[in-house]
Amino acid sequence: MSSLSRGLSRYFLIALMAIGMAGAALGLFVAGKAAILITLVVLSALIALSLVRDLEYVSFLALAASMPIRLNMRLTDPAVYERAHSALGFLVGVTDCVVIVLMIAWARRVLFFDQPIRWLPKISIPMFLLFFWVAYSGLRAEADLASGSWMILRYLECCALMLYLVNNIRPIRDYVAHVLTTSGMLLFESTLGLGQGMTGGFNFGMEALGAPVKRSVEHSGSRITGTMPTPNAFAAMMAGFVLQPIGLLFSRNRISKLAIGGLIVFTGFAILATKSRGVWLSSTLVFGYLIFSLLRTRYSSTRASFGVLWIALTLGIIAFATPGVVERLTEDDRGSTEARTYMNRIAFNMIEAKPWFGFGWDNYTLYFEAYDDTVIKHSEAFPFIVHNGYAYTAAEYGVPALVLLLWIWLVVLRRTLRMRPDAFTFPAIMAFLMPWGFVARIIQTPLYINNPLNSLDGWYTLGLCLVFRELADQDQARRAQGLPDPLTDKP
Repeated sequence: MSSLSRGLSRYFLIALMAIGMAGAALGLFVAGKAAILITLVVLSALIALSLVRDLEYVSFLALAASMPIRLNMRLTDPAVYERAHSALGFLVGVTDCVVIVLMIAWARRVLFFDQPIRWLPKISIPMFLLFFWVAYSGLRAEADLASGSWMILRYLECCALMLYLVNNIRPIRDYVAHVLTTSGMLLFESTLGLGQGMTGGFNFGMEALGAPVKRSVEHSGSRITGTMPTPNAFAAMMAGFVLQPIGLLFSRNRISKLAIGGLIVFTGFAILATKSRGVWLSSTLVFGYLIFSLLRTRYSSTRASFGVLWIALTLGIIAFATPGVVERLTEDDRGSTEARTYMNRIAFNMIEAKPWFGFGWDNYTLYFEAYDDTVIKHSEAFPFIVHNGYAYTAAEYGVPALVLLLWIWLVVLRRTLRMRPDAFTFPAIMAFLMPWGFVARIIQTPLYINNPLNSLDGWYTLGLCLVFRELADQDQARRAQGLPDPLTDKP
């Protein structure tokens, strides 16, 4: 039976490669785009290589590290429309290829080795229902229908990645290696970002990896972006991923605490240099609580509170001494609060007009002038989408889509969120930190332009919340039996 399965898998591989190569030849002949040929050839190669177990492991390690890299192959050109926020055409990026490898490897085990699928009905059913709103919104994209199709597939990719993580839980040492890979990404992105800040916007040739050609320059100097398109997106991703090395710092393991601590401080300076006030706010609230909770496991509430106060005072002095921080808080973009009020008002008018299915993917700025009842006609002066991820989702997809998305978040957080860590083992600390990192993302969402529905790193974080909760429960059972910690060989 085993030999038959291997034989079938080889025939399955040959068929997929033949289809891929035929599609590549047809695409090149009909569309005349070399990118189509390159993309499909690469995908065919990945299909072949995915049968090698080590490639899946390498792809798992590279998953988080590749997310900030915007090295894309564009299958269709973007729509030429100055107000279209998301009309970028159909893109295939490095992370997409990594996810494809993971999906094919998982599908192979399901098809040929009878691996059962854990559907998690309380999560997968809302995900399935949400797909109908996503598909209907994407098919109504007026400026760039190809981009709408990409958005639909991106949502499916997000859901598939989350289910992959939950269905393919690995040994704890693999997650340590994954975190170390993420730490390498943080070091690279922080170095690039701080280099951008010190040079006034020089990208060191990193435009090839997604660093924007034009940068945001304000009164207090440039805002750093790393390889991300905007400072806010860069800050949000860095603040979310830095929790992984923090988990190494506070857990029992044999990795240098000094090196990890230095990386965390270095990343903190990069987050500070983004001048993203929404991330500053969420990080202050969430990280402040995390520090208090970790101190509370060793000290009384009073001593833990004083510890947090001294840490906050020290970090506050460093922050306010950093060039540009005071100006960002007191002078830069003084009308931002008032402008966001106007933007939210217009968005709420649009939501009220079409609450069930919204206006469709990337159609917000096509219609928002008709719903602008502000005295100053804000949409004329600021012709962009609302800086509020929740309002944006409800306006383009519909209120039910937002409710289903929030329902999924609530289910995951109910399963995973804890007020204190169960222990100081690596899985227990990570199980404590990751859900709070997602809480920080929830706080950030209404403060800047973002689409939480198809944010790959957001769904990745949700998947890790569930994974580490399960690993922490297994770890607790192992410790109850007096078995050693797999990372320290100690009970």
